[in-house]
Amino acid sequence: MTLKTTKTKLYESKQEQPQEKDKVVLEEEISKLEKKLTEEKKAFGEEKKSEAKEKLKEIYQSELKKEKLEQDELKETEIFKKEQPGIGTSAPQTKTQKQVSDDAGKIKKMDQKNQIKTLIKLVFAKNLAYAVKVARNLDSPYVLDEFHDTLVDEHYEEMVEKKKIKKI
Repeated sequence: MTLKTTKTKLYESKQEQPQEKDKVVLEEEISKLEKKLTEEKKAFGEEKKSEAKEKLKEIYQSELKKEKLEQDELKETEIFKKEQPGIGTSAPQTKTQKQVSDDAGKIKKMDQKNQIKTLIKLVFAKNLAYAVKVARNLDSPYVLDEFHDTLVDEHYEEMVEKKKIKKI
């Protein structure tokens, strides 16, 4: 072995030693950082859980307050009714309500196709709100639905023109 070869080997071995030491130090640092990260994640998770619990507690308390207020209002209403006889009892039917009931009674006797035609005529003879009230009093979801579909599909433009509704 020559002096040059020996120096080269010595130099190479010195180069390897610091690299191995650096590698060990870096691995230790990585390990410490991973532990710290895990601890931070745990702390953050617990903090979030704590915040969520507080928020749920606030919502629960708010709902309890609302419920208590509603119960208090109901009690006050009951007390008021007891103090004021006649209040809270059903009022006599108004003229419009009686008309709606009468018209619904007449229309109920017709077949469904004629019921819908008559309701459409009511829209233009009186107004849309009145015709809808009558349709609801027929107690027929089918007729109410068909009435709506017919109005929308076939009479929308006509209702806008005759200013029974506003154009959307």
